Amino acid sequence: MSLRKLATFVSHGSIKDGKLVLDNPPYFRTILSGYEDTPKVRITIEKQRGARSKRANNYYWGVVLPLIGAHMGERTEDLHEIMKARFLKTKRVWRGGEITILKSTSQLTTDEFGEYIEQVIQEGAELGVIIPMADKEYRVHEQFPESRG
Repeated sequence: MSLRKLATFVSHGSIKDGKLVLDNPPYFRTILSGYEDTPKVRITIEKQRGARSKRANNYYWGVVLPLIGAHMGERTEDLHEIMKARFLKTKRVWRGGEITILKSTSQLTTDEFGEYIEQVIQEGAELGVIIPMADKEYRVHEQFPESRG
């Protein structure tokens, strides 16, 4: 069997009574056995964060963007790119120069996506667009069936 050099390996589990409990120990052992021996490794344990919810996504695409888009005469897809450029850009240095990277909304956590939607709603308000607030599960009035999930 040919062994691979270790790059990055991600596994999931939990911590119970101060001990690491793997979700799938046989899978973990199988993956580790496929790597060559390495004198030192770094082990990082971090809290798993949830991805954005389907309801939040439906609210964003079915209510927030269409209302602002209709007011501004923009297609929702174009408005989405505009809002990402406005609120989800980060600067990086690459080969001695600065570049701008736009984060994807699909990579945002639940909290990050909620904050992003709030920023977009605020932008809409500054443009004179009134966007109905959603409940905590991102449901709005019956006139927006697109927001249902």
